This record gives sequence, C-alpha cells and structure tokens, in this order.
Amino acid sequence: MKKMKKNNFHSSRIKSLMHELDWDCNDQVHQFSSLNIIHWYPGSFISSLPGNIIEIFSNENDIVWDPFCGSGSSAIESFKKNRSFIGNDINHISILTTLSKIKIIEHYSIFTETSKKLIDFLEVKKAELQFGYLNNVKKNHTSYPIDEIKCWYSEKVMNELIYLREMIDLFSLPQEIEIIYQTIFLNIAKIANAQQKTWGHIADNVKPTETQILEKKHDVFSKYIQRLLQIEKKAKRIYSFSDQCKYAVEIGDSRHYTPPQKADLVITSPPYPLMNDYVTAQRLSYYWLKHSKEDINTVKKNEIGARYRRHNKTRLIDYKKDIDKAFDNIINNTNSNGIIAIVMPEYLKEDIRYEVIADFYNNLTNKIEKLYEIKRNVDLSNRWAPFKKLKSEVLTVWCKNE
Repeated sequence: MKKMKKNNFHSSRIKSLMHELDWDCNDQVHQFSSLNIIHWYPGSFISSLPGNIIEIFSNENDIVWDPFCGSGSSAIESFKKNRSFIGNDINHISILTTLSKIKIIEHYSIFTETSKKLIDFLEVKKAELQFGYLNNVKKNHTSYPIDEIKCWYSEKVMNELIYLREMIDLFSLPQEIEIIYQTIFLNIAKIANAQQKTWGHIADNVKPTETQILEKKHDVFSKYIQRLLQIEKKAKRIYSFSDQCKYAVEIGDSRHYTPPQKADLVITSPPYPLMNDYVTAQRLSYYWLKHSKEDINTVKKNEIGARYRRHNKTRLIDYKKDIDKAFDNIINNTNSNGIIAIVMPEYLKEDIRYEVIADFYNNLTNKIEKLYEIKRNVDLSNRWAPFKKLKSEVLTVWCKNE
C-alpha cells in the first residue's frame, strides 16, 4: 500500500481501513509469527498493531522508530514490510530480546545449523549430568552475584543452570548470533525459578519460600533444547525477510536519546502510569548477566512511571513531566509530515490516572495534528497482572506538520 500524502491522510480509503481492521486482534494471527518465546517480557506489543500501522502510514525503505522498543515486535514488523528500524529502551533485557529476534531473522540459516549442532552437544552434556558428572565439574560461582541468585532456586537447579551456561559458552557459537543463545538461557533461568506466583513478586524481590523451592523441579537442559526447537519453528515462518534487516538498536532514554536518523514513522506503546516494573521484573535475567542489585537500581531510577513509585505522592506529576519530555524529544526527531502512532491505556474517569493521560493528549494536540483515534478491547485472558484490570486501550495516530 502506498503511503498517503499529507492531504490524503483523511481519505475515505484510510478512514475505512482504520475503522475496519481488527484492532482487537481477535484472529490471534500474531501468535503464529511472534518470537516472544525467546524471552519473557511484560506488556509486549501484539505484532498486528505495529504491522497494520506500518503498512498504512509508511512506504518501503522508510525509517520506523520505536522509542520504547520493549521486546522488539515493531522491528520484525518493519522488516516484513521492507522498512528500516530504529529502537531504543533503557532496559538492557529489552535490547537483548530485540536484538535476538533480529539476529534470528537476519541469520536464520546460520541459526538453524548452529542450533542443531548445539542441541546434539547439549544432549551429551545432559546425559553426563544424569550420571553425576556435575559433581566433578568446577562450578564457576564466583563470577555471579550468588548471594542474590541462590535465594530463587534449589541448589540443584542453580548448579545445573550454571553448568548449562558454561556448556553453552564452551560451544563455539558464531559471534553474530551469540546473543540469541544467551537470551534464551536467561528466559530458561527465569522459568526455572521457584517463585512462580506473578512477575510482581520478582519485581518486588519477594523471594520464594523453602517449600516452593523444594517443590520446584526443573530439567533446564531439556527445557533449553525444547525452546530452541520451538523458536526455530516460529522463525521459519518469517525468516525470508532477512535481506531487509536494516536497523539500529541500542540502550537509550527517550527523554534525550537522539536516533541516528530522523524517523518517518514512530510506532510505540510507552510505559503506562504505575502499572509495570519493566526493569525489576527482569531481576533474575540481570543477575544471570552478572549485574549486581546496585546495577539494577541504577537503571530502575530512570524508568518512567514505574509501578514501584505507586506510593509516591508526586508519582503522577513525575510521570506527566517524564512522558511529556520524552514525546517532545520524539517529535523533534521525527521528519516533517511524519506519523506518530501511540497505544495508551483507556482508564475510567474515576481512576486517578485518567487525568494524566488526558493531559498528555492535550499537550500533544498543541504540537502535532491528531488524525485518528481507535479504541481497542484488550484480550484479558492473555494479559499479565496488573494489566488484567485494563479492559481497553486507545490507538491514536498523529501527524507532525511542516
């Protein structure tokens, strides 16, 4: 589809598309082309949302930017439609996950060939493990923040995770795809932890009880191998876009991050006020990357609207200031006549967060032109708490006039 000129953004064709498309994503098509199983991420973009916006409001070779790129759904959708992609986020795990998805698509044949050899290698190591070989292996505990890690696992599971990580590192992985296998390991380490109530328990550092630790049994080698096979099957459906992977993805705070080029289209879902802790929800992945608790807290301080601030008296004022600053920067780094598409929550009027979102929209109205506003219903069966209480979201599409 050809991108509309500025004076055609309100054409009958675009209006019809915007109101006829399944923004609720009831067809669940996104489940078949999603690579979210690489690493768990709270509040991931449903791929159909950026996919549709990219198709309607950009042309081939345009630059698509997601300034809160999360798990990288917008990146894959950009490649499918031959767009270049820029993504940034303050969260290290976000960047790892996004780059891992990109690398799988970009180097699919290398990935599949390497994965087959790695699986054969790990099957042998798993057999050795079952015969007590682990007892004779010097476990490299010293490089990890063990005092933080050991609270979340039985000693057996923790040692097997360390051994698995060592075996992956021992295997000669091609440099261009090392990050994929590292990120998958981090996801398995998260799954294997004994605190399985909600992500909020990990975010709040609520450690599992001794009973939970004893009850949690996990075959980390088998799970890792199974996940590799699942990812290969998923990636097979979309790898043909690999020749179109032009991208820049890096850690960066959207309040002052300058992308390498201005964007033709921004598509993003920024942090919702007081609903999530994107950084500390990834606590265990940070530890397995050998980051300290202090490292996590340093990143956490820069998180916009994080849930941990919910008891702070200035929480909404701070959110409004931060989100406005971020979008002032985003607007400045968008080309003239560029499009900015935003997915935000729809709160009831009695919710204390209703007004801050309304003020956010009012601020944008003074700077850019709103083209469309579409309400979408949220699939509550596939949402993580506290998103369970959010019944609808709003997609707004804006144009930066010359």
